[in-house]
Amino acid sequence: MIRIIREYGPYDVIHSHVHHFSGYVLKIAKSVSIPVRIAHSHNDTLSLQKKGSFKRRLYRNLMKKWIDKYSTVGLAASGKAAYALFGCNWNLKPWIKIHYYGIDLDPFRGNYNLREIRSELGIDEKSFVIGHIGRFEEQKNHVFVIDIFEKVVKRDQKAVLLLVGNGSLLPNIKKKVADINLKNKVCFAGIRKDIPRILIGAIDVLILPSLFEGLPLVALEAQAAGKWLIRSEEITGEGDIVPAFVKKISHEMPAERWADAILRIKAESHSAKYSGGPEVMKESQFNILNGLKELEKYYEGK
Repeated sequence: MIRIIREYGPYDVIHSHVHHFSGYVLKIAKSVSIPVRIAHSHNDTLSLQKKGSFKRRLYRNLMKKWIDKYSTVGLAASGKAAYALFGCNWNLKPWIKIHYYGIDLDPFRGNYNLREIRSELGIDEKSFVIGHIGRFEEQKNHVFVIDIFEKVVKRDQKAVLLLVGNGSLLPNIKKKVADINLKNKVCFAGIRKDIPRILIGAIDVLILPSLFEGLPLVALEAQAAGKWLIRSEEITGEGDIVPAFVKKISHEMPAERWADAILRIKAESHSAKYSGGPEVMKESQFNILNGLKELEKYYEGK
């Protein structure tokens, strides 16, 4: 890293996104006189910090000390993410700021053909589609997603589950789906570059029963797309831009409770057909253009 900085520098800013390891990155940045040094927290890892070996805890404590000592700016995706990396008194440290994720709103203003998009995915246009978008890792709670869907499909045979993403647990989830005979009801769409199109044209309700999060970008995208969002209470409410279309349930509640909420949305014909998402978000901190202006200020040392 020092070699790269010296060979391609000088640099005015180093912006580190590797959570606790940012302490080491910023220590190096200080040693080569980079003036603006940013530690960025993207996730709420407090539950994970309770685990780990004695050596792991020593490592975390040292990194936190180095972050305090060597960073000039601390950014966090949410209050929970700030607490996780910068401590419970983060809001008393003037150099730490909340910097919300921004999304590009233009793709959410397009017109998308539902029949075409669902046909592309092998989903009947009349199906009731429950969606989940996220990495197949423990944090995202895919096992519980399948449990929820199993409860839903027993009561509504037109329900389909659309899973977007990839990850180490994908084979396990595919096996679980096969074991409970739901292969013909679950669509694994892999990694997609057209999330706005998928949200608007294919999904009726998005569920996020995550065990922990910083602030999930897809929650913002679902609201921009005009979709119902059912999220776990463990996800911060800072991203509830259209709260009337957001339902909160603890991930510790039984799958039946989540299924009830999903089917109630369908029964009440609340297919989340509002179209004002982009305009509601336009003036907010979640508009990527507004977020960019804030980021430029940090880079300029303001």
